[in-house]
Amino acid sequence: MIGVGATVGNYRVMQKIGEGAMGCVFLAEHPVIGKRVALKVIHPELAGNEEMIARFFNEARAVTQIGHENIVDVQDFGQTPDGDSFIVMELLEGRGLGETMKTEGAFSVPRATHVALQLADGLAAAHARGIIHRDLKPDNVMLISRGSDGDFVKILDFGLAKLSGPGAMQHKTKTGSVLGTPHYMAPEQAEGKKIDHRVDVYALGCILFQMMTGRVPFPGNGFGEVLVKHLREPPPLPSRLNPAVPPSVEKIVLHALAKRPEFRFASMDEFRAALRDPERFSQKLDAADVLRMTPGDPVPAPELPKAPSPATLTPPPNSPARLPEDAPTVQGQAPPEVQALLAARAAQAQAKPAPFAIKTAPGSQRADRATVAEPLVDKRRRSRSRMSGLLIGIVGGLALFAIAGGAVLVMHARGGQVSVAIDTAPTGAEVLRDGQVVGLAPLVLALPKSDQAVRLTFRKDGYLTAERSIVPRAGEPLTVRLLAKPAPEPVAPPASPAAPTNAPTAAPAPTAEPVAARPVSPKPAPVKPVSAPPEESKTAPAPEHHHHHAAKPKKPDSTILLTPSF
Repeated sequence: MIGVGATVGNYRVMQKIGEGAMGCVFLAEHPVIGKRVALKVIHPELAGNEEMIARFFNEARAVTQIGHENIVDVQDFGQTPDGDSFIVMELLEGRGLGETMKTEGAFSVPRATHVALQLADGLAAAHARGIIHRDLKPDNVMLISRGSDGDFVKILDFGLAKLSGPGAMQHKTKTGSVLGTPHYMAPEQAEGKKIDHRVDVYALGCILFQMMTGRVPFPGNGFGEVLVKHLREPPPLPSRLNPAVPPSVEKIVLHALAKRPEFRFASMDEFRAALRDPERFSQKLDAADVLRMTPGDPVPAPELPKAPSPATLTPPPNSPARLPEDAPTVQGQAPPEVQALLAARAAQAQAKPAPFAIKTAPGSQRADRATVAEPLVDKRRRSRSRMSGLLIGIVGGLALFAIAGGAVLVMHARGGQVSVAIDTAPTGAEVLRDGQVVGLAPLVLALPKSDQAVRLTFRKDGYLTAERSIVPRAGEPLTVRLLAKPAPEPVAPPASPAAPTNAPTAAPAPTAEPVAARPVSPKPAPVKPVSAPPEESKTAPAPEHHHHHAAKPKKPDSTILLTPSF
């Protein structure tokens, strides 16, 4: 029997440091190099139990295959000549996770996620080699100091580990048998069903819950009561027990504690990724809507209403399923710019010359062909007229559709161009761009979309030429008010004192001097009023492109004109 003072392999047993269900743990030391190890020995009463021996060595084989820093390292295993089975492992100087939580209480959220992240990392390495722990609990987790990390994780006790890879130990658990610790046992494991790596996901969720709240998710007085809660009751919200738990971390815990395996994390790698970025996991979970409760739970999971598909949309109450053909329609009033544009297009369409028709004398062969051609020409003219009307109607409908709701017609940019509605007051002015006439107002001008100003010129007979700059960016309409040209002030013809009364003479040519500038004679001779200019002067043509205005009355001077009485 192995005890204190005995020699096992190259190590001498120094003292007993612990005891578990399967065996005792001793401190052993190499007498030459002084290396200290932990020596795990199976209980003598279990030495004859083949299943217990298989599980004992199963742990050594599983740990040796993993080789991860967060899992205790196994250096050797075997049996003594007396039949004692042993495992030589690295000596860990620290404290158990369960003991730490009993003395310190609940962990802070960052500390809890730090420990859980290391557990997930080590278990992911085990699962990658086909090894399932099956008995993950705080008492099988050691916290040691390594470097600056005082909570470095080491996972212990793979005695119940299930090896599914090549070279696994040939031992089987009886169907329906329950192995594990009840407070961290997955529902399918509690029912004795077939299990996989997701039982470790559930157990890690229970440990994370306990680290943040200070209690297990399903407390109970007995083994059976705890198992029933795992099977039937939903877990309480961690934030109700510890308000410091954020919603994103709470979603991770609840997702790991789903009753059915398919509703949990699919792998320990996904669990680890969620712990590294809880906010991203929360957003992804909300978008995918994959957080569900297990069917059969007494409390149904709240689900957000999904948007109905177009095929399932139903019309509001008292609304007809289809608009009748004779339903009244409402037509809006187009703005003046659109009406002027449509009227101009209609006038242009009507002003097109009709197709040439051959007119010949009746009875000739050419006349017969012309007679046949005239109905065709009329038919084509009517067809084109209908086509023009249809085109005008389509354009008007599109314009009315664009201004529905009282909006002003502004054509927005499409394909890198902006359409601008341009008008003048009065209408009909020529619109020039870079000296080239682009049309008569009103019109719609297509310009390349740009932040550079475009200079436009507006001219109309009898009005002053105007210039405006527009920036073809937003497509706002432009209306330019033109000012009439001022008429020149007319000059009154001078009076001729020597002209006879009844002599019809032509009007004298205007002089360079103004009438008011002549010196006033001290003794003016009596004269008669100047007769009206001859008829030719009255009908003289007015200068082109000018409006006639009444002559302003001449300011009277000090000269007195006397009319003789004889």
